[in-house]
Amino acid sequence: MRDLKVGDERQLGIWQAEMTKVIPNVQQGDQIVIFCSDTNRTLAYLNNKNTGEVDDPSFCPAVMSVWLHPQTKYQAIRKSLLGH
Repeated sequence: MRDLKVGDERQLGIWQAEMTKVIPNVQQGDQIVIFCSDTNRTLAYLNNKNTGEVDDPSFCPAVMSVWLHPQTKYQAIRKSLLGH
């Protein structure tokens, strides 16, 4: 998010703390699902278990930008997610 200039340093710190709370201790092979609800909440799942939610309407778009932003460094993943 920092590389994409999504959020300022203060906001990035808040988002990092939220992400650490809802997706702790990720290991190789884990499956993470981030769901952007229509109530502006972000729901998080780790290996099919609900790990929490973030009640910040700016959080989910910021997290999704890592893979979906036009300037993401993960272009192959972006293309795959967008069906290109």
